[in-house]
Amino acid sequence: MRAGFDTPFKMIEERCQELLRRYPEPEDQGRIYFLLAHVEGQSGLQRPEKAISYAKTALALPCDQYSRLRLYMYWGNAIEVAHRGARGRSLAAARRQAVVPYLQGLKEN
Repeated sequence: MRAGFDTPFKMIEERCQELLRRYPEPEDQGRIYFLLAHVEGQSGLQRPEKAISYAKTALALPCDQYSRLRLYMYWGNAIEVAHRGARGRSLAAARRQAVVPYLQGLKEN
């Protein structure tokens, strides 16, 4: 369902909400939230706040090591995108903010 800038986010979110109701086990929920973050991350990070939210939610649930690392990358990338165009001190602050999830991911792995 990923289609770059034409990704049907509303439809994907509705479908995932249905899956979350159907599969209440933490492992299943972690996979579902990982996929939501993955779609956001691979669809141009058009909604960085959603990517960050889904990544944080997935990281609070059981996930395999590979997925966890990807989630930290999506989180950091979304922070960078959210501050696109920043200059000077704002750019430095954005980079300090983005490096945190990258380093957390490295620390875990």
